Amino acid sequence: MVDDHGDTLRLYASYLADAGYRVECAENGDEAVVLARRSKPSVIVMDLKMPRVDGWEATQTLKSAPATKDIWIIAVTGLLERHVVDRAQAAGVDAFAMKPVDPDELVKLVASGIARTRRERRA
Repeated sequence: MVDDHGDTLRLYASYLADAGYRVECAENGDEAVVLARRSKPSVIVMDLKMPRVDGWEATQTLKSAPATKDIWIIAVTGLLERHVVDRAQAAGVDAFAMKPVDPDELVKLVASGIARTRRERRA
């Protein structure tokens, strides 16, 4: 889970933890890349708009590296305008969730990403 707003980060992480997922948190794109390289998660829930390294750049970095390219990345954003979606898809985002994120929707997106990642790793 990656978000620069601590309250949002804790809230979304609690949704996933309550659903039984192991959750690690990062507060910016730099931390997300380091954490992903170390722990190789199946899914990353990534805020797009963050200071320092934003979600677009972090996603592009992860998707361009062989060790992290298959991680399913769910972009969480308050703006689903066409240019935001296009830029995120160009960076490699796999799915989108609109803020404020419904807990059930987030859990379903994560479950879908985990299933897809497992299929790809077996192939």
